[in-house]
Amino acid sequence: MIDILAVKIVGPHSLNLQFSDGICGTWDATSLLTKGGPLLEPLRDPAEFRRVFVEAGALSWPNGLTLDPAVVRQQIAAPGPSPLSRAA
Repeated sequence: MIDILAVKIVGPHSLNLQFSDGICGTWDATSLLTKGGPLLEPLRDPAEFRRVFVEAGALSWPNGLTLDPAVVRQQIAAPGPSPLSRAA
């Protein structure tokens, strides 16, 4: 099971994440936030997006949105230029 251990805000809708398997990477939420829905719409505001925190190993926001860490991990490991690295 993959958990997120740490999150750092690096852009209006981008986060640096550290995973329990030692991988670190940058996740850009821009494509996710283009989708509709009552939980996603408020996060289009960078101030609301910055309220992110880690709870039980998952990305969470005060409005109730929680994202599966394994799905987020897959998204940043997708083919193409990847900002993944191993934690030292």
